[in-house]
Order: sequence, then C-alpha cells, then structure tokens
Amino acid sequence: MKIAYYSNVFFSDCDFPLVKEMQNQNVDVTYFVNVYEGRDSGGLFSSISYPRLGIHKANDIPEFRFYRDFIDLDNIYIIIRSKRWYNIVNLWIMIKLFLFLWKKRINVLHLTYELGISEFLLYFYPQSKVMTVHDPFTHSGEGSSYGELKRKFAFRHIDKFVLLNNNQKKTFASLYNVGKRPVLINKLGKYSCLNYVRSIMQMLPNYGKNYILFCGHFSPYKGIDLLCRAMEIVHEQAPEIECIIAGRGVLDFDVKCYDNVGYIKIINKFLSLEELVNLISNSKFVVCPYKDATQSGVVASAFSLNKPVLATNVGGLSETVKDNVNGRLISPNNVEELATAICEMYNSPDKLRLYKDNIEKFFSSGEYSWPVIAQKYIEYYNE
Repeated sequence: MKIAYYSNVFFSDCDFPLVKEMQNQNVDVTYFVNVYEGRDSGGLFSSISYPRLGIHKANDIPEFRFYRDFIDLDNIYIIIRSKRWYNIVNLWIMIKLFLFLWKKRINVLHLTYELGISEFLLYFYPQSKVMTVHDPFTHSGEGSSYGELKRKFAFRHIDKFVLLNNNQKKTFASLYNVGKRPVLINKLGKYSCLNYVRSIMQMLPNYGKNYILFCGHFSPYKGIDLLCRAMEIVHEQAPEIECIIAGRGVLDFDVKCYDNVGYIKIINKFLSLEELVNLISNSKFVVCPYKDATQSGVVASAFSLNKPVLATNVGGLSETVKDNVNGRLISPNNVEELATAICEMYNSPDKLRLYKDNIEKFFSSGEYSWPVIAQKYIEYYNE
C-alpha cells in the first residue's frame, strides 16, 4: 500500500505529527505540501524561501530542514505554484505530479482540502481518493457561490471522506449527497511540533502572565466582539485580568473604544509560529467564543502546549473540550455567561492545574493519540 498525502502548508501543524506517526508505523507515505509563491505561509511556517516554481525536495528548502530532527524529510516534497491560477506553469506542475504518482504506483491519494482550478487534474487520478474535510460547512460570513461550487465539485470526485467530529456527519452526508460512500470519524492529536519549536526558539516579547488569550484569524464567526463586551464586565469584577486578542483579519465591529483601555490588547498582524507559541505558553488559558464552528485548530494548538480552553458549545468543539475536565464549555452568544466563566477560570488555580493534568492524559492514549489516529487511517485505506 502506497499513500500520497497531498495537503496545504496551512495544515502543516496537524499534518507533520500524523505523517511522522505513519512513518513510525512503516507506512509507505509520500507527503506533498502545497505553497503559493510569494504569499505569507501558515501552519508551521511563517515564511518560506521560494526557489523556482515546481516540485522540490523538503531537504532543499531551509525552513523545512529546521524540522529534520522531528520528522524524516526524505519522502516529503514541496510544491510551489504561482498564485495566479491561470499561469500555465501550474498546469505543467500538476501534470508532472500526476505522472509522479502514476510512476510510483500510488494506491491511495489522500487530500486535505478542496482543490483549486489548476489542481483539478488530481481528481481524475485513477486510484482511491480520500479527503479530510476540515470544515464540513462554510463558516458564517465566509461563504461564496464559487467556494460552494468548488466544494460540490470536489465531493463528487471523492471515494471516501474523513471528518474530524461526529456531530456534523449526518448533516454533511445529506447536504453533499455522500450516499453510500464511507465517512470515517477521526481526531486531531497534539500538535507535537509546537513543543519541538518551543524547545529551541529564541527569546521573544514578554506579555506578562496575567492574560487570557484569543488567537487565530479574525472572522465574524469567531465572536471577538462578544469577547470584548464580556471583558468590560470582567474588568468591573476583576480588574487584574487582561485579554490579548492576536491574529490577523478584519474586525467587523468598532474597536476604537477599546484602543485606550488597559485590559484589552489587540495585535492585528500575521503571527509567526514562535510568536503564537510564546503567546499561548504564557497565557492563563485560551478563549474560543465562537458563534459557530466545525472544529478548531486553535483548541488543538492550546492543548498541545498544555493550556486549558474556554469554548462555546458549537460544532464539534464539545468532542474535544470537555466541560470541567480540560476546560470550560458554555453556550454561544451569551456575553454574561462568557464573563462569568472567564472570572471563574482565572480565579481557580487548582482547577486550571487539574485541567492541565487531564489534557496530558487526554492525548497520551486513546482516540486522540497519534498512534491510534494513524492506525485508523491505515485501516481505512485498506478497506
């Protein structure tokens, strides 16, 4: 069984530990990481040195060599494409990749996102195609007719699906006419590469130790407006509590009224991986006040660095955040409940220690451990 795992650099934080575990289990897996020339990267990479467009060995790119003590890079390739989808070079790269897969006799092509126009050729690879659907549904405020058309086209050409939470399986299967095609429910384990980065990173800014943290891309469904309103209540009850909101994007509410308050700090910029690790590591806990969600890479990042999470009960978050076990789970769109939960968590150091202990246990064995996750994929490939 030969596997081609085709993904995007944005998923590298969750892909690296999975591919590493497959390597540990002697799976013949070739990992392809997609990058657009000249764009900010993501996942494990703040930036990448771009050679010419094409398919490159990971060992030939300095930013990937940084991880050579974490993962075997010999069977990892970086696909650098033009951000202009109509660039004829992109098509030539896909033809070369298609022939590479055919020559290598790949049995399973595992995709992790809906492909762009210049990648459509891969949908016609004549072997089993598996897709991990990170977001079974588009988030509120982020959908587009083109995006939905692309999703429907993608899902029609996939043989097997993987979802990362069980709550949305039935609705997903119905909405996209999955029919009798199999849908595996698997999990995300700890992003162990974040701990690898923390162990060797340089000195970074010190934001203190008394803050709670929101981090990630700014988007309307994330509930940042609710968090700011909740912090107004929190400040009246516990003025020592500070909140850092860090990430990049457009905030869909008036933030000027928070410019001069001392208890909310908004950092609106692309965060390097080192900055993200630093912010999470030094926080009291991470807050995810989402209005809707599927699952959350932020939750996985926080747990990977052993930080409890305060989240709303939306999408599949309740499958990872267990109320009063490894964090708190509250109802969405409720500013008062959010403020109360922030104060209670912040002022309960014994509970925070218990949550941290439980996070360690949660990911060390069972369905959230990488050996079990990888084994489920291997069995699925062979079905």
